[in-house]
Amino acid sequence: MSLRRSFGSTGPYPGASWSRIGETLLARGIVLLVRHLPAPGQRGGTVRARLVRAVDAAHAYHAHVRTREDDRAGRWALRREAYRALAEARAAIDLAAAEHPALARHAEGTDKVAATLERLVHTTTACAVHLDDTGRLTPRHRARLAELLDELVERGAHAGLGTEATTRLPLAV
Repeated sequence: MSLRRSFGSTGPYPGASWSRIGETLLARGIVLLVRHLPAPGQRGGTVRARLVRAVDAAHAYHAHVRTREDDRAGRWALRREAYRALAEARAAIDLAAAEHPALARHAEGTDKVAATLERLVHTTTACAVHLDDTGRLTPRHRARLAELLDELVERGAHAGLGTEATTRLPLAV
């Protein structure tokens, strides 16, 4: 709208309108540039930090279920924390995906890591329910958990998370 006004307001001073057009274009260029610049330290760091936090929360929940403690309240608190951390990681991933492509590339592959982590937490919850009912894990549960842990390590490596974040989860149940 302001650019159209600049074109239409030549009036008695045609030189002033060219100055106004130039200032308007410069201001719009600055706004576009600033909106697409990352904040210092934000080049995928938020996504990775939240994803590592989600891995840690899943680890705590998985370890608690694996040790078969009778602390149901603690187990459900860890379960809530794991899902909360996953939701925060998902929100950061979605926000990064909506950014300018040059910035979004720093979060490539993290959505697949989050999906695998989510399946791991779901499977851990299924194991917790099964442990409450029967008192032990079946070989099928153990195999599924091991498969998901291997997939998490592989996808974490592809996303550039490094092995320190994804290999903290134990491979044996």
